[in-house]
Amino acid sequence: GMCGGVKPHTLPTTSNRRSDAVMSKDAPLIYAGLPPITLQFSCFTRVHWDAVLGFDVNAGISDHEMLSLYTVSSGIAEGVGDAGEIGVQLTLSTHPDAGTRLPYTVDLEMRGVFAVSPSVPPDKVQELVRSVGTGTLYTAAREYLLMVTGRGPNPPLLLPTRSFVRVSAPPKPGKKKKAGS
Repeated sequence: GMCGGVKPHTLPTTSNRRSDAVMSKDAPLIYAGLPPITLQFSCFTRVHWDAVLGFDVNAGISDHEMLSLYTVSSGIAEGVGDAGEIGVQLTLSTHPDAGTRLPYTVDLEMRGVFAVSPSVPPDKVQELVRSVGTGTLYTAAREYLLMVTGRGPNPPLLLPTRSFVRVSAPPKPGKKKKAGS
């Protein structure tokens, strides 16, 4: 399986779960229903981090520069669990030319299995799983690295947040489609 065949115990689902909320327009949003994608389980399949000796604590680094010094990739695989479940694999590693600009080097792989609601149109499943699944795993990896590097000799590593939603570029100004073409 995605995580060596180990699937943690999960709570049984109940048939009386509401799929949407009935509220007055002034009521606070407390429950908006089941999400279109849910994490079933996840695991780390590779974790390696090293403190960078010579890291300059006072150098400072922007979030944008920090993101440029890490390589993040992901892939998806269908048929890894029960029907309607899709696997996501996330790899995060330090770019080779990071030098001493980062407090730690990282090489991490994480996998997760996500259930997709049957209400999601089939042509939207892959993109939804890729963006939401990758974002979910990245967030878990980010928190894990913050925790374990907090015990290292350099300041803890807090990776910037990221979005994995693909955004199409806006049309270029002045370019209009000709009528009839």
